[in-house]
Amino acid sequence: YGIKFAQNILFFKFDIINNGKKDLSDLYFNLYSDIDIGDVSGGLPEFGDDKLGFDKQNNFVYFFDDGVSGEWPDGKTGHIGVVLLQTPKVNGVELGITDMHYNVYNDDRDVDSIQYYIMSSSPALYNHPLGPKYFHIGSSTNLHYDDPATIPASGLDLLANLASGPYVLKVGDTLSFLTGVVAGETYNEMYQYLYNAKRVVELGFELSKPPATPKVSGFAGDRYNIISWDDAAEKSKDNFSGEYDFEGYRLYRSIDKGVNWKLLADF
Repeated sequence: YGIKFAQNILFFKFDIINNGKKDLSDLYFNLYSDIDIGDVSGGLPEFGDDKLGFDKQNNFVYFFDDGVSGEWPDGKTGHIGVVLLQTPKVNGVELGITDMHYNVYNDDRDVDSIQYYIMSSSPALYNHPLGPKYFHIGSSTNLHYDDPATIPASGLDLLANLASGPYVLKVGDTLSFLTGVVAGETYNEMYQYLYNAKRVVELGFELSKPPATPKVSGFAGDRYNIISWDDAAEKSKDNFSGEYDFEGYRLYRSIDKGVNWKLLADF
C-alpha cells in the first residue's frame, strides 16, 4: 500500500483445498519463519545474535537483535514480526497460533515426521534425544509454546515455527489463513503497524480513499464569479480513521479576469 499507516505491512492469504479423495484429519498449518535481523546479502553475518518474542494474545511472533549494525542506516536494526490475523474456526472459535517452537538454523531436519512433530508439539519428539533442539519450554509444563526467555542474551541464528491446528479438511473443502508481516524501526513502531494490520482486516481492506465527488455549480456576475458545490465530500466518512476529513467549505470570488481568486468566506 502507498499509504503511510500500511507502508510496513505485507498480507498473505493461504487457501488449503482438499482436492483428494479422502478427508484429512489432524491437519496443521505452519509458518516456518526464518527472519535474519540486520543481515545484508553478501555483507556482515548479522544473523547470529537474533532473538524473538511471542505474544499469544495477538498471535504474533517477532524478531529482533542487539539493535546494532554496521550496514544499516544510523547503525541500527529494527523489528519484524509475523502474525496470524485470521484462522479457521473450530467449534466457533478461531484457533490462532496453537504451537510455537524455535530452533537453531543448523539444527533443521528435512524429515516430514520431525516437522509434523514440531508443529503439533508431539510428546514423542519431546521425549526423543532430539527433543531439546526443538522444545524450549523452560519451567513450563505446556509443550505447545517455547519460552523466549530460554534464548541466550547473546542471541542465536534462530527460526520459529508458528503452527495452527489440528483441523479436519474434508474432500472439496477449503481452509483459509490470513497472515501478515509487519516491521518497525522500534518495538513500539512495529506494534503500531501490527494494530494497523488488524484494523485493515476489520475494514475488509477498504483503506482511506478520496471523498465522494461533489456537484459543482457556478454563477457569472458583473466582474465576479461564484462557484458552489454540495456537501457530498463533507459527508464522506473515512472508514479507517472514523473521521470526516472534508468538513466545511469555502466561497471564492475571481478577480483580475479570473486569473486570481479571493476567499470571501470559510464555513
